[in-house]
Amino acid sequence: MLEAQPNDPWSRGTVMTTTDTSQVDEHTLEQQTGAFVERVFGSLNGALDLYVIDIGVRLGLYEALSAGPATSYELAERTGCAERYVREWLEQQTVSGVIEVADATADAADRKYALPLAHQEPLCDHDSPAFVGALAGCATELGPAVTWLAKAFRDGEGVPLERYGESFVRLQGAMTRPMYTHALTEVWLPALADIDARLRADPPARIADLACGVGLAAVAMARHYPAVTADGFDNDETSIAIARHNAAEAGVADRVRFQVRNLSDNGTDDGVYDVVTILEAVHDMARPVDALRAAKGMLADGGRLIVADEHAGDSFAEPGPIDGFLYAVSILACLPQSMAEQPSAAIGAVIRPSTMSALAAEAGFSATTNLPIEDDFWRFYELVR
Repeated sequence: MLEAQPNDPWSRGTVMTTTDTSQVDEHTLEQQTGAFVERVFGSLNGALDLYVIDIGVRLGLYEALSAGPATSYELAERTGCAERYVREWLEQQTVSGVIEVADATADAADRKYALPLAHQEPLCDHDSPAFVGALAGCATELGPAVTWLAKAFRDGEGVPLERYGESFVRLQGAMTRPMYTHALTEVWLPALADIDARLRADPPARIADLACGVGLAAVAMARHYPAVTADGFDNDETSIAIARHNAAEAGVADRVRFQVRNLSDNGTDDGVYDVVTILEAVHDMARPVDALRAAKGMLADGGRLIVADEHAGDSFAEPGPIDGFLYAVSILACLPQSMAEQPSAAIGAVIRPSTMSALAAEAGFSATTNLPIEDDFWRFYELVR
């Protein structure tokens, strides 16, 4: 006989509210409750849609459909998938407005489906700034974390990156690939005219990218500035292995090197780098002050430290899409990963400008300058020695 589980959320009885509702208009309360239930259902529908989109991205269904309209049988043959699953996927994607069907009244086996032109770049071009496939992957990769986090919430411990697995590491790279492939060298660095000029000048500049992940930023800078050399550092062995592969695949392995190093433990005072970057990583660090001190020691005379991190609001405020997204990924990934190491600053993804300035000051920097780079998701700083 099954016994009741004390932490089973689906077997609990009615939980009575202690809020006094005597002063609340019942009709208004009913409308507000209904609106909230509708909102959650809409979120569920959107979340499930992301899972189905992720299937299409992983299996190459969108790329195959972009080659031309197809029936479920034709698409199954193109992709090597089972027709019955493909048919259900096509029908779901049609009613969700992702793909189109030529004649919905035709027999199921005869219906021709097409991927609209406007949807092809967002779903098929992994380098495009419009690519949304990685956003769908974000939902599916983070889903399993809920089970681990229920325990972490109770015991206060963290969840190490290794628990999320190699697929999550690759997903992080996929989410930033379009920004590093395009914005980093086409928009962000050119907006910093003196740094852009130094990267083009002789003697060839040396770049260090700290917490480099799978190395896409260092690779992009090396490709755009053909004389520079770059070193990437990260404490995750899986990320560094992928980074080395990415450098070789891009043909820049002779100028871009990667090594496993936790700069909070094992910094360097080499003082040889003209530009040091820390991109979307300070908020993930258990000991960001130690890492910033290490970065400071790596700068050559006249060297520049550029930090980019999340574009959180200046203060805690009313609900909004950016901070709402940041809080969600913070709970599901960033905060527990940073708390896997103790003691931890436990910053989380909602890193505000005041927090960055305080960290820089504690690390010994004289000033934190907000850089003139406009971006919806990231803020850019220069930490001045």
